[in-house]
Amino acid sequence: MKKFILLVGISLLFIQHGFSQASIDEQIRITVNENELDNFTVIPGKKIVAYGTSKDKNNNCILLIKVYDKNLEEKQSKEFKVFNRKATTLIKLSKDSTELYFIATDNRQMQTIAYNFESDESEIHQTTLDKSAKSIVKHFTSATAGSKIFLLGTLKNAPCLLSVDMHHGTTSLIVPKGTSKKTQMKIISDDDAQDITLGFYTEKIQKATTYNILHITSQGEMETNVIRIPMQEEKTFLNGTFSYGKNNDYFVVGGYSKSVTAAQGIYLVHGNGEEILETKYYDFDEVKDFYSYLPQRRQERIEKKKKKNKFNTSAMVTVHGIETLGKNFVILGEVFFPTYRTETRTTYVNGRAQTTTTQVFDGYQYTHSVIFETDNEFNMVHNDVFLMSVGYKPYWPKQFVKIESGKKSLSFTYNSYDETNNYTYTTEELGENVSLQLPQREKYVNEKYQYVRTLTTSKWYGNYYISAHFETVKDKEAERGQRKQTYLVLTKIKF
Repeated sequence: MKKFILLVGISLLFIQHGFSQASIDEQIRITVNENELDNFTVIPGKKIVAYGTSKDKNNNCILLIKVYDKNLEEKQSKEFKVFNRKATTLIKLSKDSTELYFIATDNRQMQTIAYNFESDESEIHQTTLDKSAKSIVKHFTSATAGSKIFLLGTLKNAPCLLSVDMHHGTTSLIVPKGTSKKTQMKIISDDDAQDITLGFYTEKIQKATTYNILHITSQGEMETNVIRIPMQEEKTFLNGTFSYGKNNDYFVVGGYSKSVTAAQGIYLVHGNGEEILETKYYDFDEVKDFYSYLPQRRQERIEKKKKKNKFNTSAMVTVHGIETLGKNFVILGEVFFPTYRTETRTTYVNGRAQTTTTQVFDGYQYTHSVIFETDNEFNMVHNDVFLMSVGYKPYWPKQFVKIESGKKSLSFTYNSYDETNNYTYTTEELGENVSLQLPQREKYVNEKYQYVRTLTTSKWYGNYYISAHFETVKDKEAERGQRKQTYLVLTKIKF
């Protein structure tokens, strides 16, 4: 694996749509195999780490970790061999970002690795899975609390959790009380939360009248008290994100709808303990520019239908945890829609070809983000939108926007196809987009870009952000066999 310095200490201005300025401070690119080192994050000590699974010369699966300092110079490099090249793998960070946790399972055994960035020490364990654990590791979602990873799956078609102690390699089964085959459960914790929050219905969502909340503490212990949130008729909670406020207050935000697919708006629940203090609903119909991503004529037709009460705004949405802005609150939701492609299939019946066409799900297209700002009594005072073009369509809902909270503003950052975008939001005002094209094509005139895939942009330290993307290029003047290369590019950006 090779590292090339692209730009050091240069000042390249953003493509600007407002008055903000920023520059690329440094940029490196690292020769990698396709999708190698496809995760990166900021860790303490002004360092960043790139990590992921890869293949060695013998085609064995390995866990690869590389740590870089604030000058983007490599300081640590680690490789751990995975016990089975076909194993299902999971990589998580501890909440304080000092340790990396890795799980590999082949439905018979489980391998765990806990690597500490500061001490450069690791703990590796391998254990045999019992019948119950095998059922859960087939399909699961996960979250971290303390030094444990919790895998949420099903056991006999009912929700169940497998707790994995990353320092000892031991596992234990947790069956939440009051759940059954009808229970639908999801992890709804905010990314910054130290504990884990589970949101669930005790019956089919179409018939549910309450949305239930259950906690797993930061020590990995499940609480017994269940918070029950009543739902109004035709305002079913489709999803949720749980976050804490002051004085043991908490908030749950998410999409709501009278159907079970597209949301009509965003709900907010404010509570303390088992007491629900208030529930608010913010309708998408109240957002003036909700369909600004569409052609002007289509927007005009929608507005005419709205005036005749023949159109209700709806969309799929994933909602971030609530943010504070002065005395007000801000909720951001990323809007997306399912897309489909047409496939032609040919079958033979009695030797004769029969051709049919069918619609196949082709991922979620993200179009824009919607912002609701409320006063301290949760009454809406402003709403806004900004367009998004994230460059690819995931097959499951995810969040692309990173939110950073300042003293008097919020920063919204996301990556599109080949650039990073930043919006600054102050009270009742969304600033102009400032975007920067990440691949520096003028630096390598012999290279032809064949593919660019952005990962994410994160706040690093001070006024610095760090962005990562993959790029595949073809150099017509390189030697045969080396003309096509894939790089992981890390860009240090100063705002």
